[in-house]
Amino acid sequence: MKKLFRFVRPLAGVALSIAVLNRPIGAQTLQTFAARAVESPDRACAQTSPTTAVFLSGALTGGKDSSNTTATSGALGISRLSPTWSFSGQINIAAKQDTVRDGFGASLLTPGSGKALTAGLLEWRRSIGSFFGCESRGKLPRLVREILRDDHLKVRAYGTVSSSVWSLPVAGSAPAEAVSVVPIGFGLGLGYTLIDEAFDEKPVAAGIVFGFSRRLIHGDIAGESHDLQRQAILGTSKESFSGYETGLELQFAQISGGVTFYSFPRAATVPGFSRGQVVAGFSIRSNVLEK
Repeated sequence: MKKLFRFVRPLAGVALSIAVLNRPIGAQTLQTFAARAVESPDRACAQTSPTTAVFLSGALTGGKDSSNTTATSGALGISRLSPTWSFSGQINIAAKQDTVRDGFGASLLTPGSGKALTAGLLEWRRSIGSFFGCESRGKLPRLVREILRDDHLKVRAYGTVSSSVWSLPVAGSAPAEAVSVVPIGFGLGLGYTLIDEAFDEKPVAAGIVFGFSRRLIHGDIAGESHDLQRQAILGTSKESFSGYETGLELQFAQISGGVTFYSFPRAATVPGFSRGQVVAGFSIRSNVLEK
């Protein structure tokens, strides 16, 4: 935690002197999930130009109290925000991640966690209401109009790639073998903003997300020569897993956080990964450029 705050403290100082993109982050991806770009009851029909920002962020994410499944990172990213959709991408430029010696399954969960310049993620969201024309919205059933009101319901998709090193045990008294692992993940689902308000010019927001999730294992660990070791530490030789995720997203000013529950039922033999795991994180983010 001390290393995290040594990285985050300068960002907090920068936030006092430059414009801050005050947008909530996603529970899984620590990215933008709300778009209060237009103060209008029907944002999808508002004629407003998209805004682009380059940002720095410092984040701490993890699945349990273990150094090899908790990642401290600083990232450089770019975001694009319009009244109906948002896009954000980032790459780690400073990260602390130890060699994984246990909790191998849990190390596959957290999106975008990895060493500097070897981990990144993308997220895209679009308002469900924007798929309907401005005139046709008024013809929808009242219940549907209420659900779509203020464009709080969005379709979302994210993708992530990262890298890490697993220390794999070998037979006999030989030293453990260090093997590179490249987890790839993506998800598709919905997000709903429950609260999107401003108090004393500081945004306060909360939302929920849910949807399909998939994780793939690539890198040296996926080679045939490591089939037996993968079977021993994961309980399966499979290299791809599908499941679902649901999460809570929160924001106050430039501080955002989230917690996500993952379940991969068909990976029931993988400790720390399969039947139900929780990943939590928070981030401090500030803009360096905005247009």
